[in-house]
Amino acid sequence: MATAVKLGMDEIISVVKRVVESEFNLELSTDAEISLDSIAIVKTIVLLEEEFGCSFDEDVVRLEHFSSIRKISQLISELEEE
Repeated sequence: MATAVKLGMDEIISVVKRVVESEFNLELSTDAEISLDSIAIVKTIVLLEEEFGCSFDEDVVRLEHFSSIRKISQLISELEEE
């Protein structure tokens, strides 16, 4: 993933939390378990791709990567390092 500025984990978490909470009208803690169905995951991916200017490869789109704000943020951080 190529971004103009590499973000720290706290910044990534903040953005992911804002996107997920506003889209699904939720209030979440960083480590709270969230249950997104496949449609919600796709919607989240699209929003995050727009927000971070990245794209998620099919091989990283797994339910376990979208089970909490922290796990989504870790995935984005890993993509940012590639």
